[in-house]
Amino acid sequence: MKRKALPGVLFLAFLFSIAILFLFTSPRSYSLREKRYLAQFPEIDAQVLKSAQLSQQLETWASDQFPFRDFFVGVCAYTDLLLGKNTAQDVLLGKEGWMFAAPAEYDASRLASNLAAVETFASENTVETYLLAIPESGFVYADALPAFAPEYRDGEFLAQIEQTLSAAHYMDGANVLKQAHEEELLYYQTDHHLTSAGSYRVYEELCEALGLEPYGRETFTVQCYEDFYGTAWSSSGYWLHDGDEIELWRWDGDEAVCVEIPEEESTRMGIFFMEHLENEDKYPVYLDGNHALTHLHNASAPEGTLILVKDSFAHCAAGFLARHYQDLYLVDLRYYKDAVSTLVEQTGAETVCVFYGLANLTTDSSLAWLR
Repeated sequence: MKRKALPGVLFLAFLFSIAILFLFTSPRSYSLREKRYLAQFPEIDAQVLKSAQLSQQLETWASDQFPFRDFFVGVCAYTDLLLGKNTAQDVLLGKEGWMFAAPAEYDASRLASNLAAVETFASENTVETYLLAIPESGFVYADALPAFAPEYRDGEFLAQIEQTLSAAHYMDGANVLKQAHEEELLYYQTDHHLTSAGSYRVYEELCEALGLEPYGRETFTVQCYEDFYGTAWSSSGYWLHDGDEIELWRWDGDEAVCVEIPEEESTRMGIFFMEHLENEDKYPVYLDGNHALTHLHNASAPEGTLILVKDSFAHCAAGFLARHYQDLYLVDLRYYKDAVSTLVEQTGAETVCVFYGLANLTTDSSLAWLR
């Protein structure tokens, strides 16, 4: 009888230990490994009780604050992998260590609304307006996807963009990435962003469209840093897999570029924020991550002013463009709510380029603020 009771006793002891840990472990506000803010204990008031959301909020809090959460998330991911499931937290584990974000839940009506906003802006303003959409890595590196992976419909939606735009100019970034994807690594294997090499390929296309002569690869000095762990790695739980290398393509004069972030009232010299190289997520080394408005000033550049209406896909490419433009403004409409047309008037910008990842362009509503 004692042996039969042992599993039950051990299980109760486990539950009791977890309860004690919940009581005496300080709650975490942010997970460095998962790169996201964690749920805190909910504030209980009459409104919460009436909405019947309390149980859901408590469940989310318990999940996020569970003791040894990182360990158990990893165990769950690799257990599923052993059982034949190669998807964890919407991340597909592909061949040769590739981690692909599952195809975005494309919203055709959202894409149509965003394209309409770009068209309206282009038709109502005299400034030259361009749109560049970066496809998902799973579309470009389809040969590395796992068996039975869901379909990436990027080609279909990129064709829709090209057919829709008339007042605004369409830039084809997908074709050059497709053509060059076997020559070098154009996307990070643990993240959804383009590598510096991929951003350089897009930069060449931008230069052709904007009438600029791109600087050759030989004019850059490449510095490599290991152990970059991107958002796909962080959210999946596949934490035994290796990270990426992140490259900084340095050029003479990049340290003389003044970078101003108005919301933080900060100004500094140099386009690379080297302190972020100490973290697992090294991507904010490019312009310190997302801000409402970032202004790059290069007094020695030959061209005038360019405005990038962008998401984070533009951060690395902006470092190449700063070599051409005396003033480069990066506008993130998720946080910037002033009229871009007013910024055009204030800065005398000759060109506006909407530079987005396709997944955001088809799901995000912030382009409604483009006016």
